[in-house]
Amino acid sequence: MLDQTPYLVNLELNEWHSLPPGNYTLRVVSHRIGVAAAANEPGSGMKSVPMTSNTVQFQVIAARPEWQAEQLVTGGVRVG
Repeated sequence: MLDQTPYLVNLELNEWHSLPPGNYTLRVVSHRIGVAAAANEPGSGMKSVPMTSNTVQFQVIAARPEWQAEQLVTGGVRVG
């Protein structure tokens, strides 16, 4: 059951595509939340309720060659 407590979901935005440098805004809409439909409403008994996340803004900067080389060596694991 949901309440007013925020629920954090960690997702990888896209592991197959890199975003070009720039400023971005991200918001997620989910239709996976449902409530029981009223007895007089047609349907399967559940009514979808779209839920919208908070909007976040982030900046992508160009990767430096040194950083890229380090990621290849360490597999993305921070050393030290």
